[in-house]
Amino acid sequence: MVRRHLLAQTMVEFALVAPVLLLLIGATVDIGRGVLLANLLSGAARETARLAALEANSGSNTLPPPCTGLATPCSITAVVNGAHLLDALGVTVVYQD
Repeated sequence: MVRRHLLAQTMVEFALVAPVLLLLIGATVDIGRGVLLANLLSGAARETARLAALEANSGSNTLPPPCTGLATPCSITAVVNGAHLLDALGVTVVYQD
């Protein structure tokens, strides 16, 4: 009889604690993905600014007036709609010096 009460008590305690633990795990994963996304977008903005600065100071005026050379490889809709699909290991940055 005592064992049956202990089993029921254990199940009730687990039912009370499990949602909190799952919420903490889910929040940790969500925050991690948010930090990864912010890091990827920050790096993309940094590289775009670097490329624009190099081309602006080179005197060659190789960028078209509306900067379509920068917008073509990374369209705004692709970044907004598919940023969570970016793979940092598959991104290659080439410096054109």
